[in-house]
Amino acid sequence: MTRRRRLSAVAFAFVLAAGRAYAGLPLVVDDDGLDCKGAAFRTIGAAIAAAEAGDEVLVCAGSYPEQVVLGKKLVLRGQQGAVIRPTTLPDVRPNATGSRMVAAAIVVDGGSAIIDGVTVDLSGNTVGGCSPLLAGIYFKNTSGIVTGSTITGLQVHGHPECDSGVGIDVETGPIGERFGRPILGRARVVLAENAISNFQKDGILASGPQSVVRVVDGEIAGLGSTAGAVQNGLDFNGGAKGKISGVHVHDVTSEVSGKTAAGVLLYEAGRVSVRTSLIEGAQTGIFIFGHGRVLASELRNLGTDGIVLLGDANLVTGTIVDGTSISGIFVNGFSNTVRSGLIANTAVGLWLYAGKGNGYQGINFENVGLHIAGDYHAQRDLTEAAAAPLL
Repeated sequence: MTRRRRLSAVAFAFVLAAGRAYAGLPLVVDDDGLDCKGAAFRTIGAAIAAAEAGDEVLVCAGSYPEQVVLGKKLVLRGQQGAVIRPTTLPDVRPNATGSRMVAAAIVVDGGSAIIDGVTVDLSGNTVGGCSPLLAGIYFKNTSGIVTGSTITGLQVHGHPECDSGVGIDVETGPIGERFGRPILGRARVVLAENAISNFQKDGILASGPQSVVRVVDGEIAGLGSTAGAVQNGLDFNGGAKGKISGVHVHDVTSEVSGKTAAGVLLYEAGRVSVRTSLIEGAQTGIFIFGHGRVLASELRNLGTDGIVLLGDANLVTGTIVDGTSISGIFVNGFSNTVRSGLIANTAVGLWLYAGKGNGYQGINFENVGLHIAGDYHAQRDLTEAAAAPLL
């Protein structure tokens, strides 16, 4: 995937529209003073400290071994070759629900942020165990945009078993209380044309009932087959809502017994749709526990199942599932609908394992052993316990 120099029209529109909210000359950062003559700052942190809400910080080509903390409304824009490469992450914060600590290369906590065209490389991180959670960019009860950026190196060295290492983490949770009831923070985040790779747990994590995340285009590359943490390309859970469109997810598989890595995992998420996306080389293409919609997507060369529907009133339409070892689409629930599309090169096409009111129409089958199977076909212990959300 190319970087932001070739942003899609959709991604460019996000940046252009958001940029209108910011004005004034940027605060320019150059690590060695050679790329941007006259730059006033040598570190990103110094520029942020000097910035006022609404300012833009322009990061010139260079290597910046620092953690970046954004606590006010800012634009952080990188020129080509600008790499944020921290080793230590001293600002460690509790996550939105207080269930774990998070150490991220870029922390967005307070005010909104636009992050455009930066590279985050955490390959030299010194996080020494399963806590704190290692993340590339962390939005905590905060909105923003990340576009045209690269996030990589999200592994906890010496601890491949840890459920840690997330490319972009968006979380919401309680921020106060009123009349004995919690007040929840909000996050409205757009992620457009980003490249995320070498992550240990999740490429993108969205959690919390007030998290709304739109993922547009971009590439999420897993580690391939691994006996460590069970990976997910995208993990929406805890009521998080969103839209996923035009995303390419690949090489997300697990050797952990009884678990399945997923290109997209929707685990008790809110309303989430997956549209016009390509998932290949994953163990399970899309795993839904609860509710979701899959539209006009392609899932190819998968380890077990193309799509797993454990829940009610899910919709799959116009989607290609080509190449699985067990089933194209597995259904256990009520009133699910599978409409049109293609299922090819698998043992079972559509496996209506359990439930009532499930319907299908207009599906094409190619090189499929059994087009439609019911609960009579075989016993199978596939439940939500096979999924591996980061809760």
